[in-house]
Amino acid sequence: MALRAAAFELAYDSFRHAVALDGHNTDAYSGASDAAAGSHRSAEERTWLMSLAAADPSNVQVRVELSKVLADSGDNQAAISAAIEAVRLGPSDPRPLEQLGSIFADIGDADRLEPLAEQLVSRFPDRKEGFYYRAMAQSLRSRSATALDDAREFTSRFPDYAPAQNLLGTLLAQTGQEESARAAFETSLRLNPRDPSTYISLGVLYLHLNKPHQAMDNFAQAWALDQSSAEAAAGFHEAQEALKKE
Repeated sequence: MALRAAAFELAYDSFRHAVALDGHNTDAYSGASDAAAGSHRSAEERTWLMSLAAADPSNVQVRVELSKVLADSGDNQAAISAAIEAVRLGPSDPRPLEQLGSIFADIGDADRLEPLAEQLVSRFPDRKEGFYYRAMAQSLRSRSATALDDAREFTSRFPDYAPAQNLLGTLLAQTGQEESARAAFETSLRLNPRDPSTYISLGVLYLHLNKPHQAMDNFAQAWALDQSSAEAAAGFHEAQEALKKE
């Protein structure tokens, strides 16, 4: 409740207390990281997770969350190492593999993402992340038609998964289907209004459509959600300059 109300300090303390009660609660770890980001305590969160990992060498969940926080801070190599260690500790748990896929997708490593996605789809066909990473890998390899088919099939199967709607919108925009792309981005935001990447995607689309005011609004929203986002800042200034020329 505190997190939804943007009471990040209260939420962070509550989630940490939940972890103290149950050191394997994935929702508590995830909530703590979200609240830490909102309260500008990400460095503290990272130090805390590292201490928990050192104190409990067999804890898979803490390593998955540590990997997420390290990736968010830009330390991709350490994030990959933490995820690989989590895979080793929990070979039957899909979440460490999914976290590894998230890093490969973010850094654009199709060579490692594609086989990992196929492994996830094969081993865990009831989970959505493998299908998402498979479509993402096709996109990274510039196989737009195949990626678009995968994304459409995926969003039909998992219509409430916001990242897939964002990916679908990006692929539709790349193939000139701007109105369908905008609808996909808006669906993604309806499902997850706190994802800065979707606002950036929508901002880029509006720039392409020569609508700098709408573009600036979306880049500003992304920037407010992630003040470290160079992409949001650059997009905002580009839209601002375009608006001056109108």
